[in-house]
Amino acid sequence: MNLKIPWHAGWIALAVLGGLAVVACAHDAATGVAAQAAPNNAAAAAAATAAPVISPEDKAPPASQTGGFDGQKAYDYTAKQVSFGPRPPDSDAIRQTQAYIVTQLKS
Repeated sequence: MNLKIPWHAGWIALAVLGGLAVVACAHDAATGVAAQAAPNNAAAAAAATAAPVISPEDKAPPASQTGGFDGQKAYDYTAKQVSFGPRPPDSDAIRQTQAYIVTQLKS
């Protein structure tokens, strides 16, 4: 079996794994004292889950200008993983993240 994987798939996988590392490192900090001090109301929850607005000058250049690497797609993959929330062992969130990564790598 000769499986050909496009070269940019490696960059996407690297971005996905990098996103996981960043989120995993920030997990303990987010669940510490700062998270306990946050107000517990619907407005605060909505603000915390709102998608960040990226200014036009900060948007990633198109893949045609970067040799095939799609920075916006990498950002979207990372944002999707972060949307699952904290992922402690044996949680629904970690299983959702694992399934998402497997699905992305198979596609």
